[in-house]
Amino acid sequence: MIIIKEFAIAEVRAVNCINAPFQIILEGNLLQGIEGSSLTLDNATCERMGIPRSVELLEKKLMATFVSRELPKEQKNEFAVMKGLTSEDLMISKLEHRDVTSWNPYSLSGKSTEEFRILKMESFGAEGGRGARLSPCPLYRIFLELGEGEYTACKALPRRSIFSVNFQVT
Repeated sequence: MIIIKEFAIAEVRAVNCINAPFQIILEGNLLQGIEGSSLTLDNATCERMGIPRSVELLEKKLMATFVSRELPKEQKNEFAVMKGLTSEDLMISKLEHRDVTSWNPYSLSGKSTEEFRILKMESFGAEGGRGARLSPCPLYRIFLELGEGEYTACKALPRRSIFSVNFQVT
């Protein structure tokens, strides 16, 4: 499955951390309960994806391409499976369908209901852990609003599916 989305860049900031010097916050839709996605990038990732480390990014958009694949079946050595992952691989942390009802004075019933389908993906290791540890870099937290067909296709993915991501400034 391939999902292509274009995001507006809402914020660019420098992060005071040795392994993660640059962060891009993408626009979300808080009225719909969709958080803004965030990309924490190191120099090598910025260079590899052609992302300039500049506040001029605020005038641009970011095109993201997500490609799904299934991880190998469970093996005795889970480390072998994890070793095959790249820094652009994302785990699916949530797939959600919800109805949001709001007051609409222009509707005969006085309210309107909208459906939202949201896919949340994160870098492996983004969930944190015990004790002090460095976050992986690059670190992605992505919230996608899906169409009905995209949501149905995501629900049909095998349980061990992940997405690989690539970003391009437009």
